[in-house]
Amino acid sequence: MPTARKAARIPAAAALLALALTGTGSATAEAVTCPNNSYHYYATAHSGAGNYGTGAEELTWNSWSFDGHGAAAKPFSNESVWTMDNNNAYDALEVGFNTGYAAETGGFDSGIMFPYYTLNDGAIEYDFTGTSLPKNTYIWNSATSNGTDSWAYVNDRLISEIAYDVPQPRYSFEQTEVNYHDITMGGGGSTVTAEWQNGSGQWNDWAYIDGDTFAEDPANGDQSSPAGYGYFIDLYQPNGTTQGGPGQAC
Repeated sequence: MPTARKAARIPAAAALLALALTGTGSATAEAVTCPNNSYHYYATAHSGAGNYGTGAEELTWNSWSFDGHGAAAKPFSNESVWTMDNNNAYDALEVGFNTGYAAETGGFDSGIMFPYYTLNDGAIEYDFTGTSLPKNTYIWNSATSNGTDSWAYVNDRLISEIAYDVPQPRYSFEQTEVNYHDITMGGGGSTVTAEWQNGSGQWNDWAYIDGDTFAEDPANGDQSSPAGYGYFIDLYQPNGTTQGGPGQAC
């Protein structure tokens, strides 16, 4: 089983397909009309394909707001790292922290950030609402898989070892997400230092950063881009980013 930060026990890969691209994100706001509030809004910073997982030193939020959306509206804001089958997005492990609606239990807590992970491209969710993460603190989150088992770490602690397969080649990224366009995405700003893991278990700087922002229709999965602000901004090459903020998803 790999450890959170210095994993060295994942079997060596025959070859890595990690992309060696460069790029910068954009913080430019774009005038768009937001679709209805049943949509999800999210921004991603991509790390490439062919690795065993993705991890990030993420600065947790100091404050957040649901802009008047109460428990009945099931509002949430989260930040996570993903490793996904590049040929089948349904095979995906997401690991991160959330505030607001907890999909597993149907509960709601606007006062804490709690760990969670999802399987099958977010279709199955496990929430750890009994754990409150510290504000304004750098924590290590990672989502890794050896093709048979997967591991979820939040705040440098193993929250689950899962008999779950994420096949190669993998596509990895960091993401922030909300479900109402007027909720501030990412708590109004969050610094991220992101890494990918090779077949020997070593962590490496991400290959590139971009600032894609999307809106997704939950009824059919259709995406529109951009949904509004480019929430990931390149801080320094090769792997430093910050989320734009304060600001809204559209």
